[in-house]
Amino acid sequence: SPIAFCCFNACCIWTTGCKPYRIGHVGERVRRSIARRTAHGAPMGYTRRIVCGYWPIWLTHLTQGLHTTMPYVLSVYMVRGFLGEDAEEEAVGYRVGILGAGFCLAQTFTSLPLGLLSDRIGRKPIMVMGNISCAVGVVMFGLSRNLSQALFTRLAMGATNGIIGAEKAYIGDNMSREDQAEAMSLISLTWGVGSLVGPLLGGALSGLIFESRPFLLPCLVASGISVVSVVSTMVCLEEAPVNNRAPLYKAPATASHAEDETAPLKGGAHGGDALGDAVLDPMDPMDPMDPMDPRAARQVAMLKKNSDIMLADRVNEIGISAFEMESGGEARVRPAEWWRDQSVILALMGYTGTAFAYISLDELVPLFASATMEDGGLQYTPQMLAGPLAFSGLVLILWMLGGYTWLQNKVGTRRTCMIGLWMTTVIVLLFPLASVVPSQTLGAVIFWAAMGLKSISGSNAFTSCLVLVNLAAPKESLGSVNGAGQTLASGVRALGPWLGGILWSLSLVTFNSLGIPAGHQWVPFALPIILAGGCLNIYSRLTIKD
Repeated sequence: SPIAFCCFNACCIWTTGCKPYRIGHVGERVRRSIARRTAHGAPMGYTRRIVCGYWPIWLTHLTQGLHTTMPYVLSVYMVRGFLGEDAEEEAVGYRVGILGAGFCLAQTFTSLPLGLLSDRIGRKPIMVMGNISCAVGVVMFGLSRNLSQALFTRLAMGATNGIIGAEKAYIGDNMSREDQAEAMSLISLTWGVGSLVGPLLGGALSGLIFESRPFLLPCLVASGISVVSVVSTMVCLEEAPVNNRAPLYKAPATASHAEDETAPLKGGAHGGDALGDAVLDPMDPMDPMDPMDPRAARQVAMLKKNSDIMLADRVNEIGISAFEMESGGEARVRPAEWWRDQSVILALMGYTGTAFAYISLDELVPLFASATMEDGGLQYTPQMLAGPLAFSGLVLILWMLGGYTWLQNKVGTRRTCMIGLWMTTVIVLLFPLASVVPSQTLGAVIFWAAMGLKSISGSNAFTSCLVLVNLAAPKESLGSVNGAGQTLASGVRALGPWLGGILWSLSLVTFNSLGIPAGHQWVPFALPIILAGGCLNIYSRLTIKD
């Protein structure tokens, strides 16, 4: 918590130059600073403008990656502790899969209702509620005494968490199309960092203090980060008007409405036009910003009338069938039927499959690493697993800062995604290989290398598949397509951990029943390979302008 608080103050100082103790004025200073630099034409980088203006969004999304993936490491060791040292490996796999799936399973059923609620009350309350539920729930998770308490806590955290949907809606409400593309790449980056920071915290801090509650310390740190996210969202993020969409066309007013709209301009004593009757000094320069200047009012009225006529002509030229009329005479472009667009469906299928592959791999790796050598694992403790996880996080940050952009510029987004998936099909085989080599030192080297390469392949595939969804989606249906993708992703994030744990247990039981002494660890790792291969087939058929 102190580290997170210091990072919060440092970001405020770097962005606005404000003093760290004046937290109450941070939000206003952030907004004024950005507006001042933009208004004065100061050189402000495109990325920096997005990062500084909406940084609570990125911090909040980082916490979502953290809270989703940290229990993947903790749950393995928690379940082993709940069941005792003599617990059978297949029983551990079943329960770990169920516990890992609880958070995203609950999100699958509540994402849509919370999204509808955000349309009514705004995006910020949903994000604040989700962060508070994470801050409280993760501490309760660390204090759990049995599997039932831990599972109930994860279900409650997921059921009250609609942050991801509210974030994407907030981005759509407040950013232009160009800025939304930049925002989606930051969403991917912060999720990747959070998904690696989570297992790192879980492995490095478990058991350091609180001997009776060995998993409480990493949960407290995660809770502190969520508290900072709550404060930053409430103070530094400005709520946008709900349904903040300007109409493309407003139909010309009827005669009665026209009279009402021009009534303020008709103020002559004899019913004449106040603008025409007014005695104007030709030497007096017109102030277009002065609402009391009658010539300014006339100019504004004529500009509005001309723009309405021009846009009305454009509507008639295109055909009114391309628009849908709303109450009050407003018209918008009718959203395209994106579910009939093959490119959109293929992009969503690829995104779902990629998320499925990596979430199942995230569940299998700690199961494999913590299993005994007799059961085909590496017999790592949480502290031993922290080293490879830290290395994996370092590789991810370095690659995202330079390598990913370079590769994407060289070969394009779709090919970058396919390169990441091809790497996955090979890298996944390194994990079970680490348990069968004759030397433990060589096995450790292979495991560390696999973790680092997994970060590179994951950043290539997952970041690119998010961008491809936005490229394939019609502009007027971007929100609907992202909502559908989020629902599908929540579903597979619940299914992936459960299926990974089931496959680990079933393979062990099957091999034991057949009298096969070793080798079951290769079977569950076939799942991400098959999913990656399926996604490669999907993206090979995707044809969109990159």
